[in-house]
Amino acid sequence: SVLAEMLDGVGSDKVRAVYNSSAELWTDLHSQLADRCAQLQEDAAKNKRIQAIEDREDTLSDDLRYHRDLHEDSDSEGEDSDDEDDAIAEQKKLRRKFRNRPPKVLKGLFWSAHQRFFRSLCIASKVDKAIEIAKKAVDEDGHCCVIGLQSTGEARSRGAAKSSGIDID
Repeated sequence: SVLAEMLDGVGSDKVRAVYNSSAELWTDLHSQLADRCAQLQEDAAKNKRIQAIEDREDTLSDDLRYHRDLHEDSDSEGEDSDDEDDAIAEQKKLRRKFRNRPPKVLKGLFWSAHQRFFRSLCIASKVDKAIEIAKKAVDEDGHCCVIGLQSTGEARSRGAAKSSGIDID
């Protein structure tokens, strides 16, 4: 026969403290993302103005010329120097990649990471109690113990979408 038992209240003060600290961290990250997305939108608007002015062959203001030169020089697609640190080269590569992503995409990536993090945190918060129960069942009661983890199937969904030719990133 199979005995299944559902338990509630596996949280502790330690788990609550970690959860609250994590929530504060993610709130701060969300605030930073909002600031960065606003900056990206401002940059996109400036780039549009620069392009329109250059198409009319007018002269750029000092502010717009500085903006254009800053972005061309900071992470231009040109060859990275041989003596450049690999970490710096990787940072430049990431900035080039994410600078051109619309804020909507970055927000989607943020919220998917947020959900995965808190799902994992909730599962991890139950590990100590699961071990305690399993040890008691095996040592004191002579039972076998099976612990099952359940998932939303996100990995399978991504794989199915990819094999169908749908890009969900």
